[in-house]
Amino acid sequence: MDGATVSSTRLPSHALYHVADAVYPDPAFSNNWFAYQLKADSNEWSLGLSIPSGIDASINIAYSLFDISAVGGNEYLNRMLTVSYVHNF
Repeated sequence: MDGATVSSTRLPSHALYHVADAVYPDPAFSNNWFAYQLKADSNEWSLGLSIPSGIDASINIAYSLFDISAVGGNEYLNRMLTVSYVHNF
């Protein structure tokens, strides 16, 4: 993906203000957290498995890896493991 990434910090630096497209209070966390948006190139790799557990249901397991290179030399590597139960009505 070529676009932007959003992250959060408690202490935005002066350098961050110069490279960020936006800096604003982050309502997802407690007071004194700030979200910021940076131009970035992102790669996402994911692998998933869906196991039927009934006629209309399944257990899903997925692993995702996010490798993000943003302006200002900011690098992010995030991993996510999810397990979900899906039942269709």
